[in-house]
Amino acid sequence: MALILYRVTLQRLQRAGCDLPPEPALADLCRIQHHTVRSINGPPTQGVSTIAPRQADGLDAVYARNPSHDAQMARL
Repeated sequence: MALILYRVTLQRLQRAGCDLPPEPALADLCRIQHHTVRSINGPPTQGVSTIAPRQADGLDAVYARNPSHDAQMARL
């Protein structure tokens, strides 16, 4: 199963014009973080770290949607 997933990921990356092998591409995607910020007076605010262009390319290559980004996180 792991070999099949590796090969499919490799093919999708190559088809998308990405020159990275699956390991570094997945390592880039692992750096995307979901954040929850809690303040004393207000409700918690959630968001996603900024998606770098290389991460966005990796998400597109494997047909994954970009994680949603809460508008309030941009103010922090």
